Amino acid sequence: MLTIDLAHLKRDGSFLVEGHIDPDSDFFEGCAFILGKPLNVLLTARWAGSGEIVLRGGFIGLALQDCRRCLQSVKSDINTEVTMVFTPSDLLENEDDETRSIDLRKNSIDLTPHIRDELILSIPMYIECNSNCKGLCAGCGVNLNSTNCNCSQNNIDSRWDTLIKLRKELV
Repeated sequence: MLTIDLAHLKRDGSFLVEGHIDPDSDFFEGCAFILGKPLNVLLTARWAGSGEIVLRGGFIGLALQDCRRCLQSVKSDINTEVTMVFTPSDLLENEDDETRSIDLRKNSIDLTPHIRDELILSIPMYIECNSNCKGLCAGCGVNLNSTNCNCSQNNIDSRWDTLIKLRKELV
């Protein structure tokens, strides 16, 4: 678990948070990607003059996602820089998406949910194996990048006839 020890942070003024999250952990359960290798986390926590805690650093790893067209596995590097701001709840004037509320009566801050949120937001929701991906056949489901299919030409739904006619007129 990646945490900030508040007593250590108060004593030293800054704190280095280092660690990794294993690909087989349930950390990203339910996400549209899985980790292909451990996610390395390196953050520096500092007290700001206003009583806030500011974390800066980044994550490095590998995400595995399915191509949105053909469903083949696609690897993409994770190299994300983040800045997170934690404000004591009594100093927080307005709720916003950039500042997180903390309770200074606790001994530590669990960074796990915050790291998860930042990483989910940094990874593209949809990815393609390449810009020329042909996807899957709507009729039989074969990958059109590796196989030619004739079923889509022979079994076109008659409800599309008007659009097909319009497309032929425009070309």
